Amino acid sequence: MKRIDIIILLFILIGITSCWEIHKEKQNADIIFYNQIKQYILNESTHVWNTEVYFGTDTLSTFNLLDSIKGNTLIFRFSGDMCNLCIDFVIKELKENFGEYYANKHIQLLSSNLNPRLKESYYGKKVLSLVSINMGIPYEKKGIPFLFILNENKELELMFIPDKRYPELTNFYLKTIKDRFINNCTINGQ
Repeated sequence: MKRIDIIILLFILIGITSCWEIHKEKQNADIIFYNQIKQYILNESTHVWNTEVYFGTDTLSTFNLLDSIKGNTLIFRFSGDMCNLCIDFVIKELKENFGEYYANKHIQLLSSNLNPRLKESYYGKKVLSLVSINMGIPYEKKGIPFLFILNENKELELMFIPDKRYPELTNFYLKTIKDRFINNCTINGQ
């Protein structure tokens, strides 16, 4: 074989490998989006029922989350058993999209099984801790952090599963939530 033939064959193999990698990446993205849509459909309008919570480490002062929420509230639901990098990614995005999110009562961090040292101020805001393991949302069984709106009817709405590989989707979701729900609550004084 001539040297030029080997070089051409090498470029063909590189091209085939490159196409295969792009195809695999597209398949992975398709699977992620398929699962996201499927979970959205399964969990939309779920009535949350197990909502006894407490702030930080104050286990003696429990209250019902549903009674304390006025208006639509963005909930970031996570657990101490979940991926720390995923949790930190969402917290970073919340801070970037909501500036003073720590003072906004329409944004809540809700956790279970979280290290007590993290509950008070590690995330820049006291974490609400569930007295029980879950709220009765089917997706909680997956063990992946997610965001949702708890609406005025005390139903889960607009669930979103953030993925640090696609930060632009998380930003789009948070900007949409901010414009449609959070800013309206602040403007209307709720």
